[in-house]
Amino acid sequence: MRLWLSGPRIGWFRPGISIGPEDIRRRLPSWRRDEYREALKAYAAKHGQPITNAQANHDIDRAVALGELDAAGPMLHIKGSRQEIIEAVMQTSEKFGTPVTRAEAERLTDKAIRDPWPRRVFWEILAVLAALLVIVAMASH
Repeated sequence: MRLWLSGPRIGWFRPGISIGPEDIRRRLPSWRRDEYREALKAYAAKHGQPITNAQANHDIDRAVALGELDAAGPMLHIKGSRQEIIEAVMQTSEKFGTPVTRAEAERLTDKAIRDPWPRRVFWEILAVLAALLVIVAMASH
């Protein structure tokens, strides 16, 4: 089902936009999906469990839906000890075709542990607070 959002009528025409589930769901560019599929198939074959394209596509769709994968690469949401996180970073990066060394995995883990509130989130919160202050100031005049 698609939702039609339309503007005011201009003569015989009513401009608008149609929005459906495929516009809201997260998607990967086709070239990135192909890269991930080949990497998953190679990883599975290396571990003695070859998979088909359909199984690889299913795994990719599941990872995207769960927020574990996007066009920039894997995004890990892991709780555990430092060693468990390092192992998960190495395994996941190998699985999706971007293997990292143990030193790089340790660096990424230490950065994630040290910085629980990324700077981007801080600036987004600050921008929202500034917008709210502007709205309150405008409303009080």
